[in-house]
Amino acid sequence: MARTLKQKALSGVSWNAFSSVINQISGYIISILLARLLDPSDFGLMALVVAVIGFGKLLKDIGLGEALIQRLDITEEQRSSIFWMNILMGFFFGTITVVFAPMIARSFEQPKLEILLQVASLNFIITSIVTTHSALLRKKLAFKQIAIANMFATIIAGVVAVVLAFGGAGVWALVFKSIIAALVTLIAVWYFYRWTPKLIFNWKEVKSFLSFSLNLAGSKIFAYWTRQLDNVLVGKYMGSVSLGYYSIAYKFLLKPLSAVKTQISNVLFPVMSKVGKDFPKQQNLYLKATSALCLAIFPIS
Repeated sequence: MARTLKQKALSGVSWNAFSSVINQISGYIISILLARLLDPSDFGLMALVVAVIGFGKLLKDIGLGEALIQRLDITEEQRSSIFWMNILMGFFFGTITVVFAPMIARSFEQPKLEILLQVASLNFIITSIVTTHSALLRKKLAFKQIAIANMFATIIAGVVAVVLAFGGAGVWALVFKSIIAALVTLIAVWYFYRWTPKLIFNWKEVKSFLSFSLNLAGSKIFAYWTRQLDNVLVGKYMGSVSLGYYSIAYKFLLKPLSAVKTQISNVLFPVMSKVGKDFPKQQNLYLKATSALCLAIFPIS
């Protein structure tokens, strides 16, 4: 069993690494093309949209996807209940974004931000439909399928964004890039994990996952705002043009680092969950992964 798990983990790292390389290369090419076709203010506006939408996505999931991965055995009732909970949260935060978009736009003195946020709120609904399926794929250690889904999403969304930008769509090219990436991921993940949720919702089953998921969500929210607070402050006090230059430079700096960290953590979490309560083995896995992460990130930094 341990040998099979190790092989799956190594396969997951390999597929994630391959996906990361493809996504990085295509991402850089797309970013360079978009930087030539769009104004810095377009990137500034999109950075504000990402700050708001990204925070909403964290609140929406409340860590239920990871809780599914962490639980060793799950029932059909639990899977379906968490799926419908994610749908409810997606629609709730999508509606909240639409309602508060005018106020957010006024606070940043960016009238165009209102309609951008309202359209981008579609991401909440799309991602809520795919969250449970994506978590169940990770639980199966199906990293090949996840990698393929991510590559398709990055490339297709990037090509569409460049075409839109070339046609003069401006900041809308970036907004639709995020929506199309979410749609492609949804289609690919549902294709790879062919499970249809039942019309079941049991609040007690959802509640049983919350002790783990809420702690995880809290740490994610704290980490998120440590990364996004600078964007909010630059956008509010220096304007969308300055934020555009800042966000592009920051994105290019962090892309290689975040790619390595994300790929390792995406594999490590479900693998450690498979180990269960064998804490010495979990500790050994964690220390080895941390060493590998440092070995990769320190030279890049």
